[in-house]
Amino acid sequence: MREQETKYEQEILKHISKSFKDIDFNKFSSIKKSTGYEDTHLSFDMSFTANFNVSVRIRQNKYKTFQDLTIRSQSENNCKTEIDKIKEGKAQVYFYAYENKERTKLEQINICDVDIIRELYKTKKYIEQSNKYDNTKFLAFYFKDIKDIANNSDMFFNTIENF
Repeated sequence: MREQETKYEQEILKHISKSFKDIDFNKFSSIKKSTGYEDTHLSFDMSFTANFNVSVRIRQNKYKTFQDLTIRSQSENNCKTEIDKIKEGKAQVYFYAYENKERTKLEQINICDVDIIRELYKTKKYIEQSNKYDNTKFLAFYFKDIKDIANNSDMFFNTIENF
């Protein structure tokens, strides 16, 4: 975990927990019927297991005006990037937030089903941009497009502000 993610770990956990109601647990969970022993001796009839991975990105406040979620698409050394991993199906939930100007707390939290990013990628609904200071590139996915897909599907997207 990087420094920013560590700095805000408790805040991230709080907001992910609050979003549980919107997460489609059918994608990330399993239910197993108890054994006879578990039923008669341990007093439960089934086990519910939820397991999902959260990708975290914290951005400085100055980038908030863009209202987009950016994902690296080309690294300096042409190594595998975040978008490569997403295309491979490795990410499930994206936690994307902005720090306040003082860099002391998170100001705008965006939590989304990564399948939305995959859909926007497939339909080429993003802008690719180059960083001027190095050889890297990134894809910008606008929150309005993410929200449109979430509103017209069973996928989720939450924005939490002014908390």
